[in-house]
Amino acid sequence: MSNITEVRRLSASPAELRVERVTRKDGDVDTFIKGYGVVFEEYSRPFWDEWVEIISSRAFDDTDMSAVVMVVDHAREVSSVLARSKDGSGTLEITVDEKGVAFRFLVANTSKDNTEDSVSESEGFETST
Repeated sequence: MSNITEVRRLSASPAELRVERVTRKDGDVDTFIKGYGVVFEEYSRPFWDEWVEIISSRAFDDTDMSAVVMVVDHAREVSSVLARSKDGSGTLEITVDEKGVAFRFLVANTSKDNTEDSVSESEGFETST
């Protein structure tokens, strides 16, 4: 199995996104997007050029993470869902560690071109909670 990882850091943001390509035994390549939706104890990029925020490392201590959905542009439409996790299973892996809230998901064939290109080019692809 070979991994190729591309790292893109969003300007003025502590978020880090990666496109990871994993070659399976059958020769097909799976593409994953991973990164941090939240980075603890670091200034965010400015919101509307007015204010920034710092998220405490304790912010998710009592948060119910049993049903989490990764969507495009905070959308509520089913067509905007990139991945999801329910009770620890699904297409979205999500963990809280000392750095922040990490995620990883397999890019579906139906959204692969647009999603992968957006991250690879850092064109308007951001994470938030």
